[in-house]
Amino acid sequence: MGWFRKNPDTGASRPDVGPLPQKRYGLTGVGASPYVMNCNVTIDTQDLALGRSIAMSIRDSTPGGIPGVQVLALPHEGAVEIACNVESMKGNPPSQVEERGEPWPTFSIGGQPYCHAPESLITARVAELAGRQGVATKGTALVGFTPYECRGLAEKALSLGIAEFWKELRRLHM
Repeated sequence: MGWFRKNPDTGASRPDVGPLPQKRYGLTGVGASPYVMNCNVTIDTQDLALGRSIAMSIRDSTPGGIPGVQVLALPHEGAVEIACNVESMKGNPPSQVEERGEPWPTFSIGGQPYCHAPESLITARVAELAGRQGVATKGTALVGFTPYECRGLAEKALSLGIAEFWKELRRLHM
């Protein structure tokens, strides 16, 4: 990849916060985004071209697509998975989208409102587009936690004094 150096010049790096890096300890970078959910809808076909067409139709960058959705189609266990990254958007839900069904989940970070497309909207749109071609959906898998679940888990971990709560949580969330 070219980004790893065995003996980097740590003196050339200036952190945004904290002390200057020391060769003995190395560097750690941390990044964060408000919220990203994975919503994967499986359609009952092996026609990857159909999957790609559906993915293009619901993609945020396509006119009429779902805001905040990045998507691609992948072969998956003898079917096609419409794999979506659903990003949070700063601000309130788009009014024209919210009128069509379930309200968009909203939350606040530092007093700023955020929202994201609901899983039900993504599933319904994929089912509609696949159905036009005589193809059914097989199911939807959510990967990760909603902002409300994250908050609840963080509050529980803090109240119990568990620093590595993820080690305590032994369930598959899909």
